[in-house]
Amino acid sequence: MIIASHMIIGVSRCGKRQIDNFMNHQNQTNTKQVWLLSIGFLWLFFGFDGIQQHMIALLSEWNMTAVGYNSLILVYVSFVMFDPVAAYLVSKYNSKPMLVFGASFYALFTFALSTLQVNFIYLCAILLGGGASLLWTAQNTYLIRVSQKSVYGKNAGIFNALRTLGSGIGVICFGLLIRQFTPGQTMQLFTIIVLLGGLCFFGLKQIPNQVTQNHWQLIKKTFTNKTYLRLSMPFFLIMFLQGLLLGYLPELITNRWGIEYVGLITSIFFLVPLLLTTVAGSISDRVGRLRVIRVAYGFIAGGLIFIGSPVLVLVIGGVIFLAIASAILNPASMAIVGDIAAGEVVVSVTAFFWIMRNFGILGALILAKLLSPGLILPVSVAIVGITIIIYWPYLATKTIKN
Repeated sequence: MIIASHMIIGVSRCGKRQIDNFMNHQNQTNTKQVWLLSIGFLWLFFGFDGIQQHMIALLSEWNMTAVGYNSLILVYVSFVMFDPVAAYLVSKYNSKPMLVFGASFYALFTFALSTLQVNFIYLCAILLGGGASLLWTAQNTYLIRVSQKSVYGKNAGIFNALRTLGSGIGVICFGLLIRQFTPGQTMQLFTIIVLLGGLCFFGLKQIPNQVTQNHWQLIKKTFTNKTYLRLSMPFFLIMFLQGLLLGYLPELITNRWGIEYVGLITSIFFLVPLLLTTVAGSISDRVGRLRVIRVAYGFIAGGLIFIGSPVLVLVIGGVIFLAIASAILNPASMAIVGDIAAGEVVVSVTAFFWIMRNFGILGALILAKLLSPGLILPVSVAIVGITIIIYWPYLATKTIKN
C-alpha cells in the first residue's frame, strides 16, 4: 500500500510537472503571438499615421482641404457600414487571414494619396474603411483569444504601447522627411513601411474560431444590448477626441504656428501612451476596468479646457492630458471585451465597440468640416456630457452587470 501510494504520488507529481510545463510553453507561445501582432501594427501605423496626421495640412497647401476631410469621412462611414460583415468574415475565415487582407487596404490608400487623383483617393478611402473593420475586429478577437483572462489589460497595454510607438515615430519622421523629399516620394516610402507591417501577420499562429450557426441573430442581439451601449461610451469619446486631433487641431496649429509644429504636437498623442499604456492596462487588471475609466474622464475634461487656449504651451498640455486618457482607455476598450464576452460573442462585441468608436471619430470629422472653429470645442464639451449621462450607471459601480 505504501509503495502504491508513493507510485500514485509520483505519477501525479510527474503529471503536474507535465501540465505546468505545457502551460508555461503555451503562455510563452501566446506571449510571442501578442508581441508579433503588436510589432506588425507598429510598422503598419508607423507608415499610415505618419501620413494621416499630415494629410489635412498637406492637402490644404494644395487647395484640396475638402478632399482630406471627405476621404476621412468616407473611411469611417465605410468602416461603420462594413463592420457587421467584418464580424461575420472574421468568424468564418479566422483572424489571421483577415489581418493580412485588411492591412493591404491601408497601403492602397496611402499610395492613392501620393497620386493626388481625387476619385482614386475617394475609392481607396471606401475600400480602406472595409479593410480597417476587418483589421481591427480581427486584432481584438485575436488578442483576447491568445491572452489569459488575468492579463487582458497587460497584453492590450503591450499592444497599444508598440502601436503608438510606431505612430508617434512615424509622425515625427514624416514631418522631418517632408522637408527633404517631395510629398509624393515621402508618401511612397511610408507606403512600403505599411506593407512591411502587413507582412508580419503571416507569422502569426492560427487560432481556431468558435463558429455559431446563428451569426446574424447574434450580431442583432449584441448591437441592441443596452449594457454594451453604455460601456462603449468612453471608447466612443476617446475616438471622438482623436478625430479632433486629426481634423481640427492640425489645421489650427498650421494657421497659428506653422505646419512644422503639426507633427511635433500631435505626435504627443501617440508618444505619451507609449510610456503609460502598459502600466494602465496592468492596473486595470488589478483594480478593475471601471475605476480606471473614471480617472480617464478627469483627464479628458482637463484636456479640452487646455486645448481651447490660444497659448501654445497650454495647447500642448491639453494634448498631453488627452494622450493620458487615451493611454488608459485604449487597453481598457480591448480588455473589457474579454471581461463581458466569451466564445463567438467576442467577435460581435468587438465589432460593436469598433462601430461606436468610429461613430466618435466620424462625428468629430463632420463637426470639424461643418462648424466654425469657435464652436467645435463647446460642442465637444456637450458631447462629453452626453456620454457621461449614458455611462452614468457605471460611474459609481465597481463591477459590470448586464
